[in-house]
Amino acid sequence: MVRDGLYAALGFLNNRVDFRFTGVYRFDGAILRNVCLFDREAPGESGGQDAPVSQTYCGITGSGGDVLNVENGQVDPRFPWMQGSAVIAYCGVPVFEPRGDVIGTVCHFDLRPCRIPKAELPTIRTAAGLVWTYCLAADATIC
Repeated sequence: MVRDGLYAALGFLNNRVDFRFTGVYRFDGAILRNVCLFDREAPGESGGQDAPVSQTYCGITGSGGDVLNVENGQVDPRFPWMQGSAVIAYCGVPVFEPRGDVIGTVCHFDLRPCRIPKAELPTIRTAAGLVWTYCLAADATIC
């Protein structure tokens, strides 16, 4: 099943970093839909929650169109409206469809401060580039 392959890929990505969660999210109007989520503390659980785009780091990633890296959102002056979020650390990249529109994100996140090694940024960017191709080739309904 496509979701199983995506889940395994997210597990691979997550194993390379200290973040608890690694996920793929899709923009659906004002809602951010979870496509697949790897939770290091709950292996085998592949679903995450949907959320209003305006209340997420993924929303910022999508509108910025580039990597967003937040080591500690409780003290990050760039996003004061996110300082009350349960998600404290975040590193995400946009997923683009062939026309160039941002359709979602691939991201690592945690409920505690966390840092991504700069050497991992090319890996997560590559993963985001493959998400559209992988989902489209297998079953575009999950993306």
